[in-house]
Amino acid sequence: MTATIEEVIMEACDLPAVPDVANKVMKLLADPNTSSAMVCRTISDDPALTARILKISNSAFYGCLRTINNLQSAIVIIGYSAIRSLVIAVSTKEVYKNFGLTERMLWEHSVGMGIASHILAKEAKISKVDDVFVCGLMHDIGKVIMNNSNSDLYNTVMERTYNEGISALEAEQDLFGFTHPEVGGLVIKKWNLTDELEKAVQFHHDLQKVAGEDKYILTLTSIINLADTICRRLGIGTKGPDEGIDVKGTEAAKTLGFTAAQLDELIPMIAKTYSEEKNIFE
Repeated sequence: MTATIEEVIMEACDLPAVPDVANKVMKLLADPNTSSAMVCRTISDDPALTARILKISNSAFYGCLRTINNLQSAIVIIGYSAIRSLVIAVSTKEVYKNFGLTERMLWEHSVGMGIASHILAKEAKISKVDDVFVCGLMHDIGKVIMNNSNSDLYNTVMERTYNEGISALEAEQDLFGFTHPEVGGLVIKKWNLTDELEKAVQFHHDLQKVAGEDKYILTLTSIINLADTICRRLGIGTKGPDEGIDVKGTEAAKTLGFTAAQLDELIPMIAKTYSEEKNIFE
């Protein structure tokens, strides 16, 4: 019997389970009877997680007008949705088993994507900006898993993209037999995140695959696609900027209805915010 792509990926890659505290927090936040005190107690079991959430919630990224001194205040002030996104964001870094040059570039691109997606979602007036942030941060989680599974082979993928000018998707398909969006979609599914996030991660390189989907899925996927294009233009998590990329003419920009004038403001805003805020996620 022919194995499905899901079976092949599950056998080839060690897909991570959601970290324990993040799993508990997500279950709590899915329960309408959960109190902020219950969430606070659960997160407090992990002092490192608590410290990083306080660091991020006090940054300009969340734009709070007053200092947040403790976890209980953070939960009340920035809300459950933001706390959920921060727990996932902080937990995502646990997936990075090693931290050499390849992992550093992947992490920097992920952080840049989270920031860029968050800014674009606000500009597009999307209500679920925290979900968009998580999606941006996790859009290339498949690359991390593939690198963890076989770092030598994934280094060859990166070498081919730089030296031969082919896409990561082409090199991955040739060397692994599957691609990072397929792996990433399975990680989102395994972590019990939303179908919208799963589809946006799985199809962020191919908007045509979600053209007939619910409007929010198309919008979310378009934001991730556009954020990725902007990050590559700026050189965030890549070998250098590529000023030849036409951001304004992309299908994603047109789908979102962004004008040339908007993008002329958004691109330097993303570059500036990334430069100022990237270290808060360390």
